[in-house]
Amino acid sequence: MILLFALAYFVWESRFEEKGSDSASQQPVVQTTEAGDVASALDSSLLGNTAPDLKGVATNNLTAYDSYLKGLEQQAIYSYGSLEIAEDQFKQALVGDPGFTDARLALVRNHLLMNSGTFHRPVICGCASAGR
Repeated sequence: MILLFALAYFVWESRFEEKGSDSASQQPVVQTTEAGDVASALDSSLLGNTAPDLKGVATNNLTAYDSYLKGLEQQAIYSYGSLEIAEDQFKQALVGDPGFTDARLALVRNHLLMNSGTFHRPVICGCASAGR
């Protein structure tokens, strides 16, 4: 499920970076390109024609890939605690495969999310002041 989410995110992200001649033509460019990709994928799977152009993750280490996916799962939860877990998972992926660029980029993205100002480290306080 997470892999499908990551793939869908990658496809949409790359489509929105394509520029039309003006902002009014942006939407048709995206829709036309996306519709062509869907039609191509259906043609490949239903009619047995050429395989679709799938983008993979650049690692052959299954343990590193598993840690990477677990990190993406925690990152998608988007809470401070889950982002800390995601950081640990991405670091484990890099220990398994130091050249795993996707894990390195996910770790950078995770640091940006953690330091965006949206999340704050929990403050430990006494019970007397907690009820105020």
